[in-house]
Amino acid sequence: YRRASMRAIAERAGITPGNIYAYFLGKENLLDQVVSPTMEALGRMIREASRGAQMNEPSVKELADRVTEVFLSNRTQFLILMNGAEGSRYENARQQITAFVTERVEEEMLPKLPAGMRGNLLAETLSQSILSGIFYLFEHYDGDEETLRRTLGDFLLLVLGGVGA
Repeated sequence: YRRASMRAIAERAGITPGNIYAYFLGKENLLDQVVSPTMEALGRMIREASRGAQMNEPSVKELADRVTEVFLSNRTQFLILMNGAEGSRYENARQQITAFVTERVEEEMLPKLPAGMRGNLLAETLSQSILSGIFYLFEHYDGDEETLRRTLGDFLLLVLGGVGA
């Protein structure tokens, strides 16, 4: 984002800069229109997916399917948020998503653990670990949707299945 210009964007799209400005106020507005629905969808999915469900194989596989659907429906936007938004108001998207997941971990996983394990640092560490694995899978997605679903489901089952099962 930081190095992109409206002229370069227009050139790459095969249109004139004036044509882009007919639809967008500038580079920030263009990025916002492209990625804000994805950011909203991610936040909504994280807040709502499997809320209160027992973390067993069927619920974790359902969660993996929902996460995969959101990713596949928003792949380009997701990758822009994770890797190409430096210098924009979305440059902290990864941290915002981590905060959403940390909130869920604190609400649903920590209460099921022994009292001595219920710290915020553990919740943040679990969130970072979960998201690092998911982001790794998404960044290395090669077009095989079934393998992505299965691998994500297996990963989440290993990470989440042991808590509250």
